[in-house]
Amino acid sequence: MITQLRPWLVTAIPEHPKTGVLYVSVEYATTLHLCACGCGHEIVLGISPDDWRVCWDGQTVSVSPSVGNWSLPCQSHYFIRRNGIQWAGPWSDEEIARGRAVDAVRKRPAGGSVVPDPASKTPAVATPSRWGWRRLLRKLGL
Repeated sequence: MITQLRPWLVTAIPEHPKTGVLYVSVEYATTLHLCACGCGHEIVLGISPDDWRVCWDGQTVSVSPSVGNWSLPCQSHYFIRRNGIQWAGPWSDEEIARGRAVDAVRKRPAGGSVVPDPASKTPAVATPSRWGWRRLLRKLGL
């Protein structure tokens, strides 16, 4: 398991990333690192207000929100705080589905709405741009 990620500012992501390095491309608003569980999968995080945020304090890097690798066999879940890996608990399939639904709503254009999935039991919810998170989550029943 990886316990630390050393930040490395790059203009292009290397072809063969090194273990323990968090590559940050400001130009492409992207980060890349090898999964902290040690499985070797490349983890790419987009940097934007709707995805991940990267905070550099001059010496260390923090990334938020957490990294949940739900599509990988390892399903690792961790935070990157001040270059360190802080492990978070695993999520159930239901929690993963809820998290993905919240992300989909959060990433909708301002004033947009969620289109209901006929196979889903989650109700469609309008998402005006000025709603707070608590109100939105309450409306989704989360």
